[in-house]
Amino acid sequence: MTAIQFNDEQEFSRPVVLQKQSTLVRLALSTGLVKTEKGANYLLIGFALLGFIFSVFMLLPSGTNQPPQTFQDGQSVIPPDVLAP
Repeated sequence: MTAIQFNDEQEFSRPVVLQKQSTLVRLALSTGLVKTEKGANYLLIGFALLGFIFSVFMLLPSGTNQPPQTFQDGQSVIPPDVLAP
């Protein structure tokens, strides 16, 4: 039987894992508005919330209780001078 020898030295080490920053975080940091990655994340969350609130505001009805103008008694709501050629 052949003798197998093992080296006690550790030949391999763990690979170094580098955390990548997102492009938006780097952009927020480069503007100078924030100084840390955590602050940049808070800034981006704030922008997302503002965008969400703005979109909800734009999608809600205007709040007028007037019914839309329709045809009544065969008369058009459009002024006659606009209809005339």
